[in-house]
Amino acid sequence: MKIFVKFLLGLMVCLLVVSCTDSKQLPTKTVVKDDKIYQVVDYSSGIINYRNGVYYFDYNLEDFAKSLSQFIEEHPELRFVSFTGIGANNHDYDKGYFVVFENRE
Repeated sequence: MKIFVKFLLGLMVCLLVVSCTDSKQLPTKTVVKDDKIYQVVDYSSGIINYRNGVYYFDYNLEDFAKSLSQFIEEHPELRFVSFTGIGANNHDYDKGYFVVFENRE
């Protein structure tokens, strides 16, 4: 019985570690700023342009905020209009967002 309890506890710990680990490796890019070279996350790979100002950001939580900020910085010609989350995943938060922009006049 003790072996079975230890087995169950070990299994629960393994499942907890696996569920908390984010296996998504985000790509990086090299940025030169103030004569210094930095490696930063390149969030553009998780953004899909559906045209007519509609974009899908395949990020959630902190990564969504960072990807949106980077996108706005790289596209000063666009003005944010609206966004909506799409589908909750197993952790009860949105797995991605549709974001709408319009051209600045």
